[in-house]
Amino acid sequence: MPDDLDERAALFRTLLSRRRALIVLDNVLNEEQVRHLLPGSAGCAVLVTSRRRLAGLGAQTLIGLDPFSEPESVELLGRIVGADQVAEETASAREVVRLCGGLPLALRIAGARLASRPHHRLRELAAHLADEHRRLDVLSYSDLAVRASFDLSHQVLGEPERRLLRRLAALDVPDIPLWLAAAVVGGDRAEVEESMERLIESHWVQVIGRDRAGQIRYGMHDLVRAYGRERSADNEPGVDAVRTAARHLIGLATAAREADRGLEYQVRLAGEIGSDVDPEVVAVHARQGIGWLEAESGTISGLVGQTLTLGLFDECWAIALAGSWISAIPSSTAEYGSLLSTARQAAERSGDRRAEGACTSLLGDLQMFRGQVREADALFDTAERIFTDMGESHGLVEVRKSRAMLDRRRGRYDEATRRYLWIRQVAPRVGDDLAESMALRGLAQIHLAEGRPAEALPFLEAALTVASRSQMSWRRLTVLLYFGEAYRLLGRFEEAGTTFSSVAAALSGIGDRAGEAHARLGLGQLAIDSGGYEEADAQLTLAAELAATNQERHVHSQIQLAIAEVRLRTEQPAEAMRIVEGTMPTITMMGAAPLLAQAEDILRRAGEPAPSRLADPASQRRSAQQTRK
Repeated sequence: MPDDLDERAALFRTLLSRRRALIVLDNVLNEEQVRHLLPGSAGCAVLVTSRRRLAGLGAQTLIGLDPFSEPESVELLGRIVGADQVAEETASAREVVRLCGGLPLALRIAGARLASRPHHRLRELAAHLADEHRRLDVLSYSDLAVRASFDLSHQVLGEPERRLLRRLAALDVPDIPLWLAAAVVGGDRAEVEESMERLIESHWVQVIGRDRAGQIRYGMHDLVRAYGRERSADNEPGVDAVRTAARHLIGLATAAREADRGLEYQVRLAGEIGSDVDPEVVAVHARQGIGWLEAESGTISGLVGQTLTLGLFDECWAIALAGSWISAIPSSTAEYGSLLSTARQAAERSGDRRAEGACTSLLGDLQMFRGQVREADALFDTAERIFTDMGESHGLVEVRKSRAMLDRRRGRYDEATRRYLWIRQVAPRVGDDLAESMALRGLAQIHLAEGRPAEALPFLEAALTVASRSQMSWRRLTVLLYFGEAYRLLGRFEEAGTTFSSVAAALSGIGDRAGEAHARLGLGQLAIDSGGYEEADAQLTLAAELAATNQERHVHSQIQLAIAEVRLRTEQPAEAMRIVEGTMPTITMMGAAPLLAQAEDILRRAGEPAPSRLADPASQRRSAQQTRK
């Protein structure tokens, strides 16, 4: 036997040159271990298994072994413990499979433990596995152990990869973007990305795909997470990673919001807790706007719950406030209330009255948009009382802005006007241009609702001046929307159409579905005024689809009434009545007197003979003047 490694490799290849052989090299560490064992003849084949992706070998076929699917996992478990027991306890078997994450070794061990203890049941095994702190202890039997398998892979990792693994494992988030990985280790972004690639090569993490914002999302197996948390307990407390991640998320969301739409009161509060973030990263996320926030909705939800559990109360409420614009995302609207309730609980436990008031006010906003006006009133009362007791003028601006909107929607124009005038005076003192602009816009909306469009224009012009102080187009668009309404009511149809169309396109471009629904409603009403009922149908159908993506019931009711008006004018009174009657319970629940009057007018005209129904221009004009958000 030659002493030299190269000579041994040459002898090995010579011996194989006239043979057909399959060479299996199991559990290979790296390419270097394999190179001298590759035969030179075409008649041989080599099968290599490794914990790493050995792309440097130039293999013809690379096969990544994914975890088993649920049916495959259940079948494997049934082969070990018996198909009858699995069939008898199907739900428990599926839970065991879920907790093992489809990992064949884990399933084999879990099955072996149960097979050796026939007096135990699958539901008991599932209960033991459910304890994350003991899960790896349970997944050990005889000479088999998931932890030992992980230990072998962990030994060959460098310290940067080990630290990244530990800190990522500490987070209760569904997936991980690169900015979050860089945040928790505090390293250079390029270096962290390289460490992440090494973890991918070793199958500690996997690439899930790209999100709506274009970021790569990384995932971690539950058992890997449990192992990483064990390592964290030995080296550093996981709470540090959670606090770092939370504060970075707050800083990034706050900065992105400021660049996108400016800072509302609640976002300013959150910014006091957030960390400084890389301006280049902020610029990227700010350009994505609502798309970035939608991509991070799972990160926000996960960290809100985890920070509360760990007693990081300031971080908990600050995440929810910084991400309060998540309510604009259709897929997140339902869970937004839960996030705010958790945040409010954290604010109470932290003793921060400003945060408690802000969370309470936002919960009131949510109830208002859902049409639950009594609940909204009660929450606004509580928030206003908190801010009044503290002498917190800016907080009062925020909650009274919401109360004024609620009053306006219910037709209580005197109360709404009083609040808007107060906000107009106080908002400049606290430096809130957005609130000042919205108060001026609200006063204009009252004039529009009362049929005085010419008197609304000066307020809209003033609102546009305030909104234009910043470079944020969204502020201007929310004012221009009501310029379109004023032009429509003044009979300046060409200007109205141009304004509504440009606003709809711009709001669509930034992902504001609710705002676009309002603009499409305006286009639909404009088409009704000019007798273009097919165009009205098309615009209102699109508006309804956009409005259906969130729980903003007021605009949804407005759209339904406009559709009913189209049906009435196209000789379909029965269909008009059906639509109105279907919308009436929501309108009644909201206490929206202006919408109720409009609905009753449509029902009255639908029940009249056709000549009377269609020859009443005054009624038709009234029905076209819908109150706006």
